Amino acid sequence: MPRRNSAPQERYEAIELLLLWEGRVSRSRLLDLFTIHETLASRDIAGYRLLYPHACEAESSSKSYVCTPDFQPTLTQGVFSEYQRLVGAAGALTEISIGIPFESAQFDATTIRPLTFSRLHQAMRSGLCVKMTYRSMSTPQPHERLIRPHSLIQAGPRWHLRAFCEKSGEFRDFNLGRISSASLADDAD
Repeated sequence: MPRRNSAPQERYEAIELLLLWEGRVSRSRLLDLFTIHETLASRDIAGYRLLYPHACEAESSSKSYVCTPDFQPTLTQGVFSEYQRLVGAAGALTEISIGIPFESAQFDATTIRPLTFSRLHQAMRSGLCVKMTYRSMSTPQPHERLIRPHSLIQAGPRWHLRAFCEKSGEFRDFNLGRISSASLADDAD
């Protein structure tokens, strides 16, 4: 996605959306999205942290800031379409900046939980496994699955996660609206 010029308020909103939907924000992630100097990206994160001190905390191992468990959006509505617009997924897919494989056929009708999405996003970017609670059409009662997420797909009105499923031993598509919880798991061999 071509980086864009922005006002400080827009960058604060971007910080909030990244914390909500990706679970973290870093100077390099802001530089991916905006045409700003590294110093300004650092100042924006510091300014956001001054205004909202309980929103995120430093994670020195990744040189980023991760959202706290009690984080709530205040500058944005916290809806997935805001995140889509930020990373370019609401427009031409050739300009997307999500950092993971992504396909879309537009129109959106799946309810996506921010915490679940941020964990799946982190797993895809880091190549980690996820333990999730899922309700499928064939097994409507909640059950656990160990998966290795690969990409997000918007097919018609629904969002899906393509992942290798340890239980079935093959790639499967999982409806994001049917995932009730997700946590990073130890690497499965």
